[in-house]
Amino acid sequence: METFVNQYQKRIRYIDALRGFTMFLVVLGHVMITSLNISRDSIVCTFFLSFRMPIFFFISGYIAYNATNLWTPSFFIQKIKKKAFVQIIPACLFFTLYFLSRHRNFGELCQYVINTGFGGYWFTFVLFEMFVIYYISSFIGKYIHNKITDILLILVCFFLLWFVHSEYNPQIGFLNLDNLFNYLKFFTFGILCKKYHIVFLQLINNDYFRTVVIMSFILSFYLILDKDILNSHFNYYMLLKNYTIRFTGLLTIFIFFHNKKSFFEKEKFFSRLLQYIGKRTLDIYLLHYFFIPYIPVCITSYITQTNMSIIQITLSSILSIIIIFICLLLSEIIRSSNILSHYCFGVDSKNKTS
Repeated sequence: METFVNQYQKRIRYIDALRGFTMFLVVLGHVMITSLNISRDSIVCTFFLSFRMPIFFFISGYIAYNATNLWTPSFFIQKIKKKAFVQIIPACLFFTLYFLSRHRNFGELCQYVINTGFGGYWFTFVLFEMFVIYYISSFIGKYIHNKITDILLILVCFFLLWFVHSEYNPQIGFLNLDNLFNYLKFFTFGILCKKYHIVFLQLINNDYFRTVVIMSFILSFYLILDKDILNSHFNYYMLLKNYTIRFTGLLTIFIFFHNKKSFFEKEKFFSRLLQYIGKRTLDIYLLHYFFIPYIPVCITSYITQTNMSIIQITLSSILSIIIIFICLLLSEIIRSSNILSHYCFGVDSKNKTS
């Protein structure tokens, strides 16, 4: 992934910053819910959770797209093996360490994985499944027609929409099918936006389009806070919550970073910091669970009220920044060993890329 970034550094430098910002939101969300006991239905969590993971998967798809026509069987297998080593092995390692540090029972670990999956580490496994779907579609598209790749990706999204909510869904925990369904559409959207980036950039540079997107996001956010809509128009509410606010939210954030891309071309501390975090998203994601503090309810109860949003965001942000700093420091220590960086973060010891 970083090889691709290096090849097109000037073009997607703001993408690295966007990934860094999104990683901050991931840590922020976990701190809010786990440490400060803020409800997922609160105004603060509803706002950040509406676009946090969608934009992460969108950016993953946006970067994943490769215009190559080298989809031979050997190239296909090589891509699968590389992604498996980067995303599966490190996640299994850190999940095992995290679980055993809490439960100290290996038998319980196996049972947990079979029934539930990999807990908070579901992201890398689901992302790997998405890459497999994309690679298979690209492989088929090479030998039939380029457009087949797009059609297959869209069809898989619709299939999962039916499959996950059907009676045939076997609910296999370790496959994380629910999360695969919920976020594959954003990964696919990212691929298509990068593949047809000229049209996409024309749209987000159009002021009318930007206005519609931003206003739709604000309106959607306002509407999903209205519980009367939930009770009287459930289907419309779910459409707003699962689709409208998520797509307009991720586009709003992308538009902002794209509009400010000249800022990220400058060698400023803040822009370089966000880009650095963006290039270490896997490291931070794998490490941050170990450092999320537990704060007793008797303390957090004072700041969980709805009128404490500013304090909630401030405290969560401070804790998140501290956690990210610790993760980056530990990441650099681990990466000082080629062997550890290879197995912990999937870094290619020859090319020094992950």
